[in-house]
Amino acid sequence: MIDVLIIGSGIAGLTAAINASNNNSNVVVLSKTYPTHSQSVQAQGGINAVLYEDNDSVDIHIEDTYKASAKLSNKNHIKMMCEKAKETIFWLRIIQAVNPKFESDTLKLLREATELKLILSAIIEKSK
Repeated sequence: MIDVLIIGSGIAGLTAAINASNNNSNVVVLSKTYPTHSQSVQAQGGINAVLYEDNDSVDIHIEDTYKASAKLSNKNHIKMMCEKAKETIFWLRIIQAVNPKFESDTLKLLREATELKLILSAIIEKSK
């Protein structure tokens, strides 16, 4: 019996699958394409976050993101995303979906589509 049906195999869908599975639900993910071909991968973006406050701040990220959206995005949504980004990156590291590189005690995340493919592959593996 299926407890949870998730439509979409991008990062959001696969994250929902992991969370439902971790709560003892029988999960099925329905996708029009293979997960490593999802829009999450096609975006070829990375994950930006304020990991250390030295020369960076969540407020700077909020403003940069808002400007990049041509001021069309909902600022409250941007604020929530920027405030949760660090926690999300560390969660991805815990489930071994991100292979961060360390250089001079500064965490640097890979931003290529291949890294996102690794993230999705790890999420798929964890959701089995």
